[in-house]
This record gives sequence, structure tokens and C-alpha cells, in this order.
Amino acid sequence: MDNTVCETSVRSDVSRSSCPIFIVQLVKC
Repeated sequence: MDNTVCETSVRSDVSRSSCPIFIVQLVKC
């Protein structure tokens, strides 16, 4: 369940921000 929520959040971040953010969010997750 946590993974799903994380993936959605990361996806939104990627669309709004650049790729670097995606990596940071993934690590934070």
C-alpha cells in the first residue's frame, strides 16, 4: 500500500518538477 501511494506522489512530482526530484522523492519514500 505504501508503495502505491509513493508511486503516485512521485509521478505527480515528476510531472511538476524535473527528473532529479523523482530520485529524491524515491529515496525519501
